[in-house]
Amino acid sequence: MKKLIFIPLIILSKIALSEELKPPHLDLQLSGFSYHLEKPNDYETNKENWNEINQGIGLQYVEPLNDKWSNKYFGGRIKDSNRFYGWYLGIGKEYNIYSGEYGKVNIGASITLMHRGVDFKGKSALILAPLPNLSFTAPEEKFGANIVIIPKVNIDQYSSPWTIFFQITTKIKDF
Repeated sequence: MKKLIFIPLIILSKIALSEELKPPHLDLQLSGFSYHLEKPNDYETNKENWNEINQGIGLQYVEPLNDKWSNKYFGGRIKDSNRFYGWYLGIGKEYNIYSGEYGKVNIGASITLMHRGVDFKGKSALILAPLPNLSFTAPEEKFGANIVIIPKVNIDQYSSPWTIFFQITTKIKDF
């Protein structure tokens, strides 16, 4: 009988001592760099237009669900590698794999709708893609970085290469 009394007390004490859930927050996304694992099929005739510094700006809303899981909603505008100004809009889920004095590391995935250039002549397309990501945040989540993997996309005769994309984030507001 004593064990039955202690089990609920242990559970309640663990709940009371657990980390308080952080509030949702809004971040500014500053798009930066991309690294392409291969060049597009029309690269040789257009290499002077190739762009791996992808200026852009966006917002992400991060909603912690518990101490491990969070939802992420995001959108923005960016100059892609074909020098096309497009936009992106997505929803994702992240899982915390490390928390410590230096910040947090999350791994996740999103479903993202992107309006991207598909050639160097200004042709564009809407692309819906699953995007895996890795996110780093400094202590207090004041700033961080997103690393996103964009899969190869084939549209008509154009092939967009596998891309690793980097963004910097900075917290705007807690809710």
